[in-house]
Order: sequence, then structure tokens, then C-alpha cells
Amino acid sequence: PINFSLEELIYPELFKNLKDKQHIAWGILDSRMLFTIDAIRKYFGKPVYVNSWDSGGELSLRGLRPFNCKVGAEYSTHKYGIGIDFNVKGIDSQEIRNHIKANYLNLSIYKFITCIEDFKGMNWVHIDFRNVVDRKSDLLIVSG
Repeated sequence: PINFSLEELIYPELFKNLKDKQHIAWGILDSRMLFTIDAIRKYFGKPVYVNSWDSGGELSLRGLRPFNCKVGAEYSTHKYGIGIDFNVKGIDSQEIRNHIKANYLNLSIYKFITCIEDFKGMNWVHIDFRNVVDRKSDLLIVSG
């Protein structure tokens, strides 16, 4: 992607282990996901934040997660490089989720998204790119 560094998208240990082999880490991340987060950044014209560990922040598991990670579901899409959590600077996460739900068939920036999470009180956006049966009519919305 144009607007993201590898550090923003993977967990610190993997980055350190693959520091001289970054092409391997880029290859793990789904190209649909990379296209989409770049497109969202361009569409809204604002920074999109995923991980912040590389700049001293606490966020390290919002992109690719290790398979032994206890955060999230056992088979989380994050562990397969097809799930990502993010925030758009200055825009409420519910507003972004609502925008995706209302426009996922109409805006090309959302054309690869197959699932979003929409839980009460979420202050981030989760999108993923899992396989679904009928992408033309269904956006899987996981809520609780």
C-alpha cells in the first residue's frame, strides 16, 4: 500500500524476525485488504490508524496476529492476514461502519470487504475479507 508501513500492519515480533525479509511479511497480508485500507485513506482524506507499536503506542494486534494470540477468536481472520482493525482520524467508528454498510455495493473502495463487526461500544472498525457464498447480496455483519 502507498499509505502504510509494514510495522503498522503486523505484530512486532514478526517484524523483528523478518526485518531483512520484509517481502515475506508483505506476502502474508491479503492484497484486497491492502487495497481497501489505502482506498479508505484516500476516500476520507484522513489518516487511518492500525498499529502504533512502532511509534511507542500500545496497539500491536490490529493487523496480522500470531496464531498463538489469545486476543480475539481462536480462528480470527487477523491470524490469516485477512482481517484488520482501524480508526479514521476525526471520524467516529460507528459512522465508518454505517458508511460501509450503506455503500459496500456502490463504492469500489469497499468492493472486497465481506465482513464487518458492529458490536455496541466498539471504538474501532473491523473489516475482513473471508470467503462468503454470495458477495453480491450479503455483507456479513457480526454483532452482539
